Amino acid sequence: MRLLSLMVFSLVLLPGCGGERVPPNERLPLELGELALDVRQESRMYLLSDKRGGFLVGTIAGGLTRVEARWTVFGEELLRGFELRRSIGGLPEELAAGTIEPHQVQLSWKNGAAMWVLPLESPGRHTLFLGIAAPVDHDLILSPVREGPAGEPALDREAATIRWRVGGGSGELVLSVGEGGNVVPAGVAVPMAASVTVLLSWGETALSVDELRDLHRSAGRLREERTSRLTGLLNRVYLRSSDDQLTRALNWLRLSLDALLVEGRDTFLVAGIPWDGSIDGRANAQAGGTLGLATGDPRKGAGVIRYLAAAQDTVVRHSSFGRIASRSEGVHRSYSGADVTPLFVRAIYDHVTQANDTALVRSIYPVVKRSIEGTAAHHTDRENFLVHGGGETWMSPRGADREGPSRGNRAAEIQLLWHFQQLIGSYLASSIGEFKDAERWGGAAESTAVHFISSFVDTTEHRVYDHLLPDGEGVYEARPNSLLCLDLLPSELLQQTMLRELITHLLYPHGVGTLSSTSEGFTPYMDVSGRYSAGEAQYNGPVATWLLSPMVYALTRYDRQDFSYPLTERMIRHVLEEEMAGTLPEMFEVLPRPGEERPRAAGLRSYAPATAEFIRSFYQDYLGITTDGISRALVISPKLPEHLQHVDCTVFVGSTPVHLQYQIGEAVSRIVLEQPAGEGEINVNFIWPMKSGDAWRGSVRLPQEAILRLVFSAEDAVAFHGEEAVAIAGKWNLRGFSRRNELTGLRLAVPPAP
Repeated sequence: MRLLSLMVFSLVLLPGCGGERVPPNERLPLELGELALDVRQESRMYLLSDKRGGFLVGTIAGGLTRVEARWTVFGEELLRGFELRRSIGGLPEELAAGTIEPHQVQLSWKNGAAMWVLPLESPGRHTLFLGIAAPVDHDLILSPVREGPAGEPALDREAATIRWRVGGGSGELVLSVGEGGNVVPAGVAVPMAASVTVLLSWGETALSVDELRDLHRSAGRLREERTSRLTGLLNRVYLRSSDDQLTRALNWLRLSLDALLVEGRDTFLVAGIPWDGSIDGRANAQAGGTLGLATGDPRKGAGVIRYLAAAQDTVVRHSSFGRIASRSEGVHRSYSGADVTPLFVRAIYDHVTQANDTALVRSIYPVVKRSIEGTAAHHTDRENFLVHGGGETWMSPRGADREGPSRGNRAAEIQLLWHFQQLIGSYLASSIGEFKDAERWGGAAESTAVHFISSFVDTTEHRVYDHLLPDGEGVYEARPNSLLCLDLLPSELLQQTMLRELITHLLYPHGVGTLSSTSEGFTPYMDVSGRYSAGEAQYNGPVATWLLSPMVYALTRYDRQDFSYPLTERMIRHVLEEEMAGTLPEMFEVLPRPGEERPRAAGLRSYAPATAEFIRSFYQDYLGITTDGISRALVISPKLPEHLQHVDCTVFVGSTPVHLQYQIGEAVSRIVLEQPAGEGEINVNFIWPMKSGDAWRGSVRLPQEAILRLVFSAEDAVAFHGEEAVAIAGKWNLRGFSRRNELTGLRLAVPPAP
């Protein structure tokens, strides 16, 4: 858990740089077409979102005669796919290829037909756009595939519409055909060599013929607005690097996280795909604090925080008083996640410090206060540990009838999160003048930390217990949860011993496992369907993808990005080449199944926490960038993989964009920063590591509407504002700064053959 070091570092403003004047490289704007993924014989899944709870999830593979495309709105299925047939003879056409982009999918058939599919981000309705181009030698029939009770559709040839009543009669799905096509009982008739627009629109009220015509007239504009919005998002939080695969994967993940963000009356993240319509509080709390970093728009993170705050149990007599809902389905809420509320408070801290959203602090403070006081009253013991039920940690599979691993009643990571919940509460209280709360919670946080060391740390074996039993006995299991407690451990010997053991037993080339293969109950696989586990299997071995982020943090602390980055590259390959395009799954199995080449993805195929944590880790651990909007400070302490020679990105200090470049050379390296507009100076604090193992440390100010250049060599660190050389405050050459020699001889886990 990196929060402790970030909180400490953000409070230390290092006191200032000169050198060679090199202009920043000219930026080439990012375009959605650069992220296009071509699919031919291999199978790829895709995800398209209308940002309002509608999701189109499909599969492309050459040779298919039915287009698999499941369209749902808040978990209710409206469409299963499409079939394309010849109008004479009815023979099905075979897909030849497809192209997946963040905003649309293009399908190509062997007969020369093509179709563009995308959701429109239209207000009031959920609408799919289908643009069909028929081959030059024969007519086509496009048939929507629907399953389940729907009743007979109402066909109107004159208006070129087909209508279905769906959702128990509470809504209407209407297919309407633009100029050049028509409707027939089997679907849409497309004449040879014609291009036809088809709209599928769902809403609670029926659309008149005139309203449908207006929708068709606006479809082109809505397509352009969707493309423009996503292109704007990419360029607002611009990132290019000398590694094209990294650039593409990171920008894909950014847009995939945006796709999972529903923005309407409420703003919340869908935990992952497939989605049943319920809202996962843990996933929102875990990923919500990264939204500002990922999108450059702090309003999105604030929206998720407000949604979670509204889902708090405010009934004092309830044992769940102060908790944030772990799951919401309509008006029904459950409060069975002991870690959800601390994660929510951490998301507040991340958002407030990055965005300087002091207005949110005052409005949300009563929620934070209830969260701490409710836990203290109902869920703590005499050591001020957070006491929880057996199914209340992140290792509890979804579903009331499922039991996760038995982890006592005080899991290690829950205590770490509870410690930070109190610490952040104290920080927020101080910021608004509630000093009694600040003092009380700060002391309680210290008590939790002190008792953690005495109760969870085995100083003889140099290891950390995974959990405590109700009688206080510590239980050691080779699970990843102690990794999250790294910053609470009292000695380097303990930290390094623990990290070595976790790597040896849990770290695979594709991520961090949930239980060592030498432990009783280990299983390398999920259940047959791969969606959820049977019994305890899900967290008794398989890899949890979001855990790569804390592992990268731990390794880069010791300058071992040479060991961590191959794991990151494995995730990059998955994003660009495997399973659901542009995103990360919830889990991986440990071993390939018999006859298969690589471990299967499992659980949710697109998972918001894994996506958010990958983005957070890249910026904070590899680029070493931390922003503090409150202090208007930018901390730079990179741990770049050796092959990465150039990075150009935009980060935000509060609402101020800062363009930042790393230019890495053999003898001389540079940081170029530009604040094109803003609200005054930004204090730039840096620790720049050299290949020799030394580092330069110092601080310098970045004026508004100015360019700052920092130039580093073995002999000196110098700085320029424009063409004027300026002094670096507190400049210091840190000899032998690198810690890479402290953590050597690492080797990945090797599970037994199946």
